[in-house]
Amino acid sequence: MELVKKSNEEMQKENKFSAYTWRERQKMPKQPRDYVFNTCPAGKLGMLTGKQDMGKSFLALEIAVSVALGQDITGGAIVVTKSGKVLYLSLEDDLVEMDRRLETMLEYVKVASESDDYLDNIVVAESNTILSLINQAGKANDDAIAELHALAKDMRLVIIDTVAKSHLGDENSTSMTILMQIYADLAKQQGCAVLLIHHPGKGGGNHVRGHSSLLDVRYRIVLKHNKNGNGFVLCNEKNNYGPREKTIELHKNRTNGVFLLKNANNMMKAKTERKETEEVEEKNIETGMVTKW
Repeated sequence: MELVKKSNEEMQKENKFSAYTWRERQKMPKQPRDYVFNTCPAGKLGMLTGKQDMGKSFLALEIAVSVALGQDITGGAIVVTKSGKVLYLSLEDDLVEMDRRLETMLEYVKVASESDDYLDNIVVAESNTILSLINQAGKANDDAIAELHALAKDMRLVIIDTVAKSHLGDENSTSMTILMQIYADLAKQQGCAVLLIHHPGKGGGNHVRGHSSLLDVRYRIVLKHNKNGNGFVLCNEKNNYGPREKTIELHKNRTNGVFLLKNANNMMKAKTERKETEEVEEKNIETGMVTKW
């Protein structure tokens, strides 16, 4: 029987590890890091945290639209290099609410596109049953994992809103290590960035709610109030594959929750402030606080 000698590349695909000498690596074409938004890389896990009712989900949706469009819609808070498909898995809010948020957002931000084709890049999904990537015993649910991978095929960004709603395990147990590995495998195998929406821990600072393994991400941003408590900031708490980003000051519309870069010198900021003022004036008129002449 004639033995067929396999190439090094073929053997690497069959092996669980990819191992090369440094000389071999030097001869290979250099692959620049692919950042999906800001410095959140493709193939890796990211996380957005913030207290309850801070506006995490709305900000995540703005990130989703920016990636789908291939351009920032906040006036400078989100850096996007190219467009791609986005899966927004909404596990807390139903599709009716997601429709409302998207329509509201698009009324207030300036989308520099002559066509709305980018809307085909946004896939919004809700779970028809309780999603359990791991069960109450802390075991992985292979069927649910397979469905998630099918949804994530060809996506550039997958947003999970929220981590707590994606499993039935004990958030404070080591079973979270399994959950985070499920998400890490999703990012690596599908070649997309996976952005997890989660809550901060009681201790504040660099803590998140639950087991310490939930911090096992390569990129983490935190949405919180500024020092004066009269505005919002987006802080980059962790960044393994790029320079630490500067803290970004955000303006939040008082009536609909849309975030824009604070003091942005562009049409988007002017548009949202003008509409916001009109809404306040109309509300005052309805409540009799002012007289319309």
